[in-house]
Amino acid sequence: MMKKGNMFRNSFLGVIVLGLTAAAANAEPPQAPDQAEMPSRPTPPVDPRYVDAPRAAAPSLALALEAATTAVEACKKMNYRPTVQVTDAAGEIVVLLSGDGAGLRSLRLMKPKPYSVYRHKLASSRAVELAKNDPVLAEAISEDVGKGYGGALPILVGDELIGVITVSGAANGNLDEACGKAGLDRIALRLKRDWRATAAGR
Repeated sequence: MMKKGNMFRNSFLGVIVLGLTAAAANAEPPQAPDQAEMPSRPTPPVDPRYVDAPRAAAPSLALALEAATTAVEACKKMNYRPTVQVTDAAGEIVVLLSGDGAGLRSLRLMKPKPYSVYRHKLASSRAVELAKNDPVLAEAISEDVGKGYGGALPILVGDELIGVITVSGAANGNLDEACGKAGLDRIALRLKRDWRATAAGR
């Protein structure tokens, strides 16, 4: 009797499974929403920081690197381990070298030094003097004394400022400036010709 009951139950379950399988096969697949019915999202504006644009006037990478390397070596001969950067006419970095053994302090003190150079096209060692007749510069130095430190020099082609070389890490701003001057002297005779070639290629 049990055997007949089991056979009946198994047959009955089989009919249910077949019925469910057939129903699933005949069911219509879910429809994707109509693209035309979906609300369109406005395209966000492009962040201007990521828009490709020509950079400001600058010495070529080759000369900037040579000047920075020469400045590092000049300070090294005096047993100092500096950080040196060359920036373009807009203050953006072209080359940044932090020599072996350079302290973190040299990086921090280097950053504000070029401020007065961009305002007056003169060495930053003159910043405090220039501030006597430049209230904006005077206020900037009062807020950040590093903007009055020596060590940043203009890179000029004629009267045009095409960048700044900044040195930090020697015993004082005068020594930083001497290292930077060594770098500029190294490239001085080629700078004008190099600048013309770089400008023509922009």
